[in-house]
Amino acid sequence: QFLEQADESEFIELQQILGDLGSHLWNNLFPQDELQDEPRQQRPEVQQSLFPTRLVSFLLGCSHRRPLLLCVEDLHLADSASRQFIGQLCSGIRQAHVLLVATLRPEDEGDDLRRALQELGRQEHVYAIDLEPLTASETRSMVSSCFLREGFTPELYDVLHRRSQGVPFVVVQHLEALRQDGALHEDRGLWVNRRLRETDMPASVRDAILKR
Repeated sequence: QFLEQADESEFIELQQILGDLGSHLWNNLFPQDELQDEPRQQRPEVQQSLFPTRLVSFLLGCSHRRPLLLCVEDLHLADSASRQFIGQLCSGIRQAHVLLVATLRPEDEGDDLRRALQELGRQEHVYAIDLEPLTASETRSMVSSCFLREGFTPELYDVLHRRSQGVPFVVVQHLEALRQDGALHEDRGLWVNRRLRETDMPASVRDAILKR
């Protein structure tokens, strides 16, 4: 999304950073362009240190021209270089037009990530928000928001909330599995559900995805 809106100078600068320090990412971001020059040979530890520093500087520069929103999913899976990048960015965005949103599962935190988060938490512009599972009424509101018009039965809401335990991702996966299976269908602009069978409801997220 950023590249689609980047001006020519931003595009060229990012290409230069990747060409010098992150050539392994080139084909993912610039599949239409061949890497013209061989990347300079640098020690891996130097390359790993320079890449996040250059990238942070680039993004902060871009934010002076227009605000930036960066979303990082599943921070608990991030490698050390990614955590280094996020730490440097958090330190630099106090005076920049950048909002960084990172999500993680606290139960999957390792010791290294826990220490990194404690360090970030000492900065006054960094906030941690704990998300509780959805209540039954919140689950119902979320399901309703996925459809323009719906007339689902209370049974469907009860089963979805019970099976998902209030986790939004699980709710969406089960809804999609039910829709593709025909248990949810549209009737003259109104989404309705048939009477649910035991086999309609996947037992887990994995089952929901495999069923689809």
